[in-house]
Amino acid sequence: MVGQHSGGSVVLRLLSALVALFVGLAACAPPGDQPRTPDIAQGSVQAGVPSLPRELERDVGPVYGDAALQAYVDRVGQKLVAQSGVSGNFRFVVLDQPYPNAHAAGGYVMVTRGLLALLDDEAELAAALGHEVGHVVERHAAHRARARQGVLDAALEAAVSTGSVSVGRSVARDGLLALRRYSRDQELEADRIGVSLLVRAGYRGSAMASLIDKLRRQGQLELQLMGEAPEAADRRGSTSTHPAPAERREALRDLPQAAMPGESNRATYLAAVNGIMVDDSPQEGFVRGNRFLHPVMKLAFEAPADFRLFNDTDGVLGVGRDRSLLFF
Repeated sequence: MVGQHSGGSVVLRLLSALVALFVGLAACAPPGDQPRTPDIAQGSVQAGVPSLPRELERDVGPVYGDAALQAYVDRVGQKLVAQSGVSGNFRFVVLDQPYPNAHAAGGYVMVTRGLLALLDDEAELAAALGHEVGHVVERHAAHRARARQGVLDAALEAAVSTGSVSVGRSVARDGLLALRRYSRDQELEADRIGVSLLVRAGYRGSAMASLIDKLRRQGQLELQLMGEAPEAADRRGSTSTHPAPAERREALRDLPQAAMPGESNRATYLAAVNGIMVDDSPQEGFVRGNRFLHPVMKLAFEAPADFRLFNDTDGVLGVGRDRSLLFF
């Protein structure tokens, strides 16, 4: 009959229409689920350096090959776990990545060597690890996964019941925006839990604020390198999965623990990270301005002058000032 569609046809059309909306949603959560009782059944330790399960390593990159540094970061992390009331096994791992980042997946809490190079003391390391442990304690990734499935179910139901792909797409879009607001709330909750853990472990409560300040300045630098106003680092759009640094700092002002005194252990931290590799590793090649050089593979190329290059294990991404993309 003219103007009517079968339910199956609507579902297929809606699924195609929703692909673009849901592709970016994976950024709202780290790879894998975060169980309340982590299970480290996979992975091992070789010459003091932990290894990750193969599937996880494909997502997050290789482990940094410094056994002493790996052991140090794990010791700091285990001090926080002891204060969390969470049972099960945690493994704290340093990733061989030059950019500052931290996340948790499948019982592993991971920080990059790029983040370690940015920090000033052990208390700031504890703040970064405590934030990620906070995500695990509250099962944030599992909650987000259920919420994402709920959005998809609601969008499909709306499309089938109305016979309109547009209605389903609108429901999905509104749901995704709500999920991103939910993700931002989870980040603030992880900050609060992280402060509580680091203070109970004996560290200064102000370490979370100083960590956020460092990440804010790093974000400003990245924007400047892209030719954008650094003030944009203090703003967030409706599609952002993380609150702006200023919002995170403001939330910390309401926490009495955030001003509690405690240890910084700066000398210990600086000794532990002394000699850490900064920037790209020779095995992955180097970015120098708009040029990429790979001494192992003996290749080099140059991107247009207005492009910024980002090196990763999967390839080299170029981002232009007009947000056009190149991938090598």
